[in-house]
Amino acid sequence: MNDQQTILYIEDNHDNQRLVRRILEPRGYTVQTAEDGPTGLAAARELAPALVLVDIGIPGLDGYETTTRLRGMPHLRATPIVALTADTREGTRERSIVAGCDGYITKPIDPRTLPQQIKEFIEGKREAIPQGVETDILREYNQKLVARLERQVRELRAANAELQEMDRMKSQFLATLSHELRTPLTSILGYLELFERRTLGPLNDVQTQAISVVARNARTLSRILNNLLYLQ
Repeated sequence: MNDQQTILYIEDNHDNQRLVRRILEPRGYTVQTAEDGPTGLAAARELAPALVLVDIGIPGLDGYETTTRLRGMPHLRATPIVALTADTREGTRERSIVAGCDGYITKPIDPRTLPQQIKEFIEGKREAIPQGVETDILREYNQKLVARLERQVRELRAANAELQEMDRMKSQFLATLSHELRTPLTSILGYLELFERRTLGPLNDVQTQAISVVARNARTLSRILNNLLYLQ
């Protein structure tokens, strides 16, 4: 069941957020705000608001698509979603309703009428548009969603190609690193072993201790290099 006191307001303008709070909270509502579509969707998953206000002009994931995703949440299917926006261009109201809004309130916000408008939507008011107009706008809206999806697919393909190139460069770098470091290190370790076995002649105590320190650190470096190349 919806919390009859909670309003979720998705709006990127902090002044408008504060204004709506100051208008509605004295009337007994709790106003939860979100600055963009993804944040609003995350908040909506946690809340059971009595009503959702959405600014159509929010950046990134716009108000239309945010509304469509909100409407797809099972616990919000019957919750009123109302567009609250300064976009008064022809067709904006109709597109808002097709996207899933139940109503459309224009800015600037009127403190005298907003509480009553909110109350009416919570109590069941729903705006509608003619069927023919809805069909045309729905077709246009679907085309925009398809275009957005195609653009995202292209961006993902480009990002994937870039990642593949970076992976190729990493492999090439590690192969070069392996050759350039392993080759001299192999010689160093080989000669150190000859010294330790006294193959190249006897060593005094100071030389033996020095060779031992160098050999220990060379083997540590070899293990680090092997681990680094193993992690590729």
